[in-house]
Amino acid sequence: MRLQTLYRRSLRHYWRAHLAVALGVVAGTATLTGALLVGESMRGSLREAVLGRLGGIDYALVAPRFFREELATEIGKPPNRVCPVILARSSCTHAESRALAQRVNVIGCDDRFWQLVDVGSESRAIPSAGRSVILNEALADELRATPGDDILLRLGKPSAVSTETLLGRRDDTTLTLRLTVTSIVPAEGLGAFSLNPRQALPRNAYVPLATLQRALRQPSSVNALLADTPHDDASLLDALLRQHLMLDDLGLRLRLNAKHDYVAVESEAFLLEPALEQAARSAAAASGIRTTAVLSYLANTIAVASRPQEVIPYSTVAAIEPADEILRCLIPMERASPTTLSSGDILLNEWAARDLRAVPGDRIQLSYYLASPAGVLRTEEATFRLAGVLHLQGPAADPGFTPEYPGVTDSDRVADWDPPFPLDLRAIRDVDEAYWNQYRATPKAFITLADGQRLWATEAARLGRLTSLRLHPRAESLDVTRAAVERALLGNLDPRRSA
Repeated sequence: MRLQTLYRRSLRHYWRAHLAVALGVVAGTATLTGALLVGESMRGSLREAVLGRLGGIDYALVAPRFFREELATEIGKPPNRVCPVILARSSCTHAESRALAQRVNVIGCDDRFWQLVDVGSESRAIPSAGRSVILNEALADELRATPGDDILLRLGKPSAVSTETLLGRRDDTTLTLRLTVTSIVPAEGLGAFSLNPRQALPRNAYVPLATLQRALRQPSSVNALLADTPHDDASLLDALLRQHLMLDDLGLRLRLNAKHDYVAVESEAFLLEPALEQAARSAAAASGIRTTAVLSYLANTIAVASRPQEVIPYSTVAAIEPADEILRCLIPMERASPTTLSSGDILLNEWAARDLRAVPGDRIQLSYYLASPAGVLRTEEATFRLAGVLHLQGPAADPGFTPEYPGVTDSDRVADWDPPFPLDLRAIRDVDEAYWNQYRATPKAFITLADGQRLWATEAARLGRLTSLRLHPRAESLDVTRAAVERALLGNLDPRRSA
């Protein structure tokens, strides 16, 4: 039998099975084709909806901190249009009916925002100031609100200092803003503005930029820029951003200390973020400048372990590395003075040593607060060996070890402190007030940087492991050093990653 004859007879004999297979293939192909068409149509619809919510916005820069509103004007050169806004999340309550809406997008904006799209009356929709608000239809429907009604926006208070750290504010984190609805805009175009590509319509509340800045205590500051670039040229925007960026926009400051001859790199977040620390070290290395690292912390008590009832309350302790400058302040002892500060060692200044009646070799006990990632405080203790006592002069008498912290470092008395942690005013003595009056936040004790980071910077290491990085000029003036480091620092930072 020939092979062709075998094929024909096989097809005739099994025709039912072959027909079933063919029909299955046709059905499967039709199903898959239909699914692909529906999926493509859905992707197209979602893409159209998402792009429609952006109006004429091509690029957005959203920062975890506030920066200068003026930056929008500086980089918004024609034909580019750059709009400064404040983006926040809140809950919203109708003042009378108490209807509640969660996950509300608050957009602090002015006319520049609405001009990013050509939609008739929207360009005149937002008042420039006043306690007014515009709702989109999605939010107005959920609240059953109409023009003239009052609503309550509950927003988180912005803070540069994380609540995961000791100095993060945990007792005052929200504010309530009462506003009057002036109009309701359709939930389309910028009326449905959102940077999140979600299918559900966003619930938006548009607040005058100046009103929101005043409520958040962020004058002339925003946390986002929205850009319309006709030529879709991201490189031009990036170049303009680098050209006009200032350290203030990144939450950084360079503090000159002429008395002790250094420039300190500090952050408004109190801790230097790892990326900023690395950029500062690279900038200093590029300029041939020596650096020393500092981590300052607050001890609730300092005591000699054998006399735990005799304590010094609320004292700054500085973790330093290297300790060459500090060791030059050591008071000579009968035995040889230490030539380096080792792990497990502590140095007290003469005021603290005298108050505690401490001598080298004593065990010194520190108690301090630690904040958990949830912001809960707990008390911990650590014990060190007293390696030496320091003259309260020269580099050991420098309050600049502690960066500025409003409510503490600017207080006239310890009893006037307003810290975000419990403060036992009964523990503060007259001698403590006298020390503060004369020496301010000058550390009473010094330990190694490694010990300080092990004790105080483990749980929040991603937030930073230093409170300052000191730059020691070679021969030039501090102003020259500051200018050189600022240029190098801005050059080392990627604003799109740091902002």
